[in-house]
Amino acid sequence: NLIFLAFSQAQQNEVDTWLPFAKTVEENLPSMYFYEIPTLTKANGLFRNIIEGGMRSGIKDPETRARTITLYLDRTDFLRNLGVSSTSSILTLLVEKEGDVLWMAEGTYTDEKARNVYEIIKLASQYDE
Repeated sequence: NLIFLAFSQAQQNEVDTWLPFAKTVEENLPSMYFYEIPTLTKANGLFRNIIEGGMRSGIKDPETRARTITLYLDRTDFLRNLGVSSTSSILTLLVEKEGDVLWMAEGTYTDEKARNVYEIIKLASQYDE
């Protein structure tokens, strides 16, 4: 799975730079999926419902809405576990079905990052055979 972690609404533009690549990967590799995962700090139920309602109304495309999973968590612990200290850019992760992170990068799409993802996928698929 290709995962895009965003930490604020303003980072959607960064996520969007990756989407053409993610769609191409998913079309060419049937076992690959991508998800947009906004990460927010823990919130009470009422606040969470307000956020979820706003996100549903803001994401018009049903396919995009199905790929969007909001996490409410302790961001400090989450970032520490990933070995990251900043939320100033999005994180893109390539994650195995077992949950192991195979690759991670910060920020917008670049051709070099795309090549790195393809190399890791190719390497990982050799072990699946």
